[in-house]
Amino acid sequence: MQNIESTIVELGGIFQQSAHMVKEQEEIVERIDTNIQDAELNIEAAHGEILNFPYIITNMFVTRQDFNKFRCAVLKLWVFKYINI
Repeated sequence: MQNIESTIVELGGIFQQSAHMVKEQEEIVERIDTNIQDAELNIEAAHGEILNFPYIITNMFVTRQDFNKFRCAVLKLWVFKYINI
């Protein structure tokens, strides 16, 4: 009878340890879940940026073309001014 009682007490201790371990892991699982949600939001934002990339490149190209036209016009004015002295 004492053997059965000691086995039951031992099982109770094992279950208490298991419950403690589960509680500790619950916090870790919640943090992982939060990190996954944050990663999902970051991925969605990155996807939106990638979809905008062709427009950004197009605008940069137009801006660069405009800048080059402006630079050429200034250079022509400068050359015209100093050559015709």
